[in-house]
Amino acid sequence: DHRDLHSLPTRRSSDLLVAPWQASVELVLVRSPEGRILAVNEAFARKFGILRPAWTGRNPAALLHPDDVADWTAATARIVYPPYRGSHEHRWQTAQGTRWLSWEELAVRDAEGSIVAYRAVGRDVTKRRLAEEHYHKLANAVDQSPFSIVVTTPDGRVQYVNPKFTFSTGYTLEEIFEKEIPVLREGHANDESFREFEQTVAEGRKWSGELCTRCKDGRNLWEFVQVSPIRNHADEITHLLSMREDITERKKLEDQLRQAQKMESLGTLAGGIAHDFNNVLAIINGFTEIALSR
Repeated sequence: DHRDLHSLPTRRSSDLLVAPWQASVELVLVRSPEGRILAVNEAFARKFGILRPAWTGRNPAALLHPDDVADWTAATARIVYPPYRGSHEHRWQTAQGTRWLSWEELAVRDAEGSIVAYRAVGRDVTKRRLAEEHYHKLANAVDQSPFSIVVTTPDGRVQYVNPKFTFSTGYTLEEIFEKEIPVLREGHANDESFREFEQTVAEGRKWSGELCTRCKDGRNLWEFVQVSPIRNHADEITHLLSMREDITERKKLEDQLRQAQKMESLGTLAGGIAHDFNNVLAIINGFTEIALSR
């Protein structure tokens, strides 16, 4: 708490608050109870491209992304209450452009317990934030995909299914575990077909084909399935990614088309037979008329 500070910090006492971090890569900012900057360390000065002495008296809120000012103000306002510390992450406009900075901030109090300053120690977490945003985008894309997605281990143990898979088949991930449903085996006509599939993915190649599986409610589900190996940095196959497109309606239309083509062929055959038979009847009829005329 730096209880040796008996009054509002002077320039010298403010510098003492940042002294342990002068050689650090972490950013340090000391501000007054009114919110003005009292001192910063060298890392902070380099980050924002302004020399240390020029920071005194500035308002740090001016460095924030406009959309984050209100949230930052609310976060810093909570530090006046016990336990007199807090953490927050916001976008700051630095010399390198807009960056995400994470801060651990505490209230510096004097011997009587009055707050005389606030010291914040921060670091640039832009890479982590971008990675998290990228992860969330991918996660949302998988969750909202119009295709069923299944992730398994190389030996076929299911580790993830997306909502579309559950909607299409009726099976949740928990039910697959409980009933030990062989998702990758389901739909293959015989063991030979499944062994061919296993050999293909074991060799690191993509497999694709049409499979007919049985859903939880007993109906048949036709799917166009693509299974691709997922590799780690050492080029080892760690998982299998299965993407499954529901083609049940297409298969029904194909069956209807085949039936229509069969009926059309039968009609053509019947018409041909009738035409040939009519020719024979015409000859018989002609000779009969000749015979009657004589």
